Amino acid sequence: MKIIQIVVALLFCLAGASAARADGPDILWGGPPGTPCGGIYSGLYTGGELGGGSMRSKVSGDLGTISGNDKGFTLGSYTGYNIQCGNALIGIESAFNYFGADNRLGCERCGPSFSSSMNWFGSLNGRVGVIADDNILLFATGGFAYSTVDHKFSDPFALEGPFTRHDDETKVGWTVGGGFEIFLRDHWTFRADAAYVDLGTDHESFDFDSCGGPGSPCHVQVKFEDSFWVTRIGLTYLFSAVAEPLAPEYGPEYAPEYGPVK
Repeated sequence: MKIIQIVVALLFCLAGASAARADGPDILWGGPPGTPCGGIYSGLYTGGELGGGSMRSKVSGDLGTISGNDKGFTLGSYTGYNIQCGNALIGIESAFNYFGADNRLGCERCGPSFSSSMNWFGSLNGRVGVIADDNILLFATGGFAYSTVDHKFSDPFALEGPFTRHDDETKVGWTVGGGFEIFLRDHWTFRADAAYVDLGTDHESFDFDSCGGPGSPCHVQVKFEDSFWVTRIGLTYLFSAVAEPLAPEYGPEYAPEYGPVK
């Protein structure tokens, strides 16, 4: 998958940047050679967030095409690691959110109907960003998304009596988004972001005991498509926040204020 390749490439970038920081700050992204690494957004962080989202589901197949939207609120947490060099940032982040969404498609009391629901979703993202005005981070994200989605098909007027089938499946898709963080004081930042999540397409089939008459099995094929938008605000705790970027390292024979020591 292309997403796997992107995440693997990101991990190699993080490893390379960490090695550059350990051997001496001399990497090209974030500024000219010699740009020091470090700053208020560097290192490990964690936080909590809340917001809202809109889930869109589309079902197509033997019984036609139906689509709908359902809104719900989100509540979750995230943890990640940043490397900041100059005004540039690269990082990786894992998040887990509650999201109560239940799309009901069709008329449950009138005939065949479908529903697509989820209670949570998670993600593993890469982050790239730029620091403006020393304390404002503008960032973009992208990576994996995953969730357990319950797909349901029901027909209250099936010949052999009401018919209902559920299929719970953990789905993996992709996500992309962006946002900003503002450094408040000490180790805390305020954050706002928006993300689009696409959980892909799921093909399913349902079989009745009879359809159109006794002894005539009924086979229905459908295709579920699930995606949603979320917007959130949160508070982040930066474990290694410092007020200013780190200064270049000098040997003991050099005092920056007075020049070389003689």
